[in-house]
Amino acid sequence: MDSQQFFDEVMAIASENEDVFYDNESGVGEYLQHRWPEAFKEAQISTTEEGEEISDILPSLGEVADLGYDKINDHEKFINDLKDVIDGLKAGRWMRSGEFDD
Repeated sequence: MDSQQFFDEVMAIASENEDVFYDNESGVGEYLQHRWPEAFKEAQISTTEEGEEISDILPSLGEVADLGYDKINDHEKFINDLKDVIDGLKAGRWMRSGEFDD
């Protein structure tokens, strides 16, 4: 899967589940960051202006899909992780610190 296909699929999943995703964007980000830390770090570095410190704020899902693409070694797994977290939230599961609190 090339980078554009990956980006498009990730954003389509977020868009198709807009209410759940945007109501829980930080939780989804934390969940994925636990599983894909290098992709999130790359996106954070890439969005930091020269001379600024790297922000602790999570990059957006689109930034990770675009700028962190090369740091994701299994793009299908990333997509499945995204679907899993959204499905869990749709089922009414609660999150704490980026993990489901069952």
